[in-house]
Amino acid sequence: MEVAGGTRARLRVTADGLQALAGRCATLAGELSAAVAPSGAVLSWQANAVAVNAAHARAGAAAAAVSARMRATAAALGQAARRYAGQDTAAAAALGAVRPWGTH
Repeated sequence: MEVAGGTRARLRVTADGLQALAGRCATLAGELSAAVAPSGAVLSWQANAVAVNAAHARAGAAAAAVSARMRATAAALGQAARRYAGQDTAAAAALGAVRPWGTH
């Protein structure tokens, strides 16, 4: 994996790390949904009320879309963590079943 400056870095993935990332994505998605809720209704007699209300509606829709995407990512990461752990367990079992060289 290339990083800034052209150096190489190793990416280390663990099932626990994937699960932690899934949890963090889910938490952030919830926080995003709560943070973008309009702070209060704009009075209709204000000159810019229509524009402000429209901006709030667009911001809310965008936040909902991003939040949904983050929740989907969290679910996919959780599923990947479970598959990764299962694959790791299966590989360990397969390696454990290998007989040392020269044995029958």
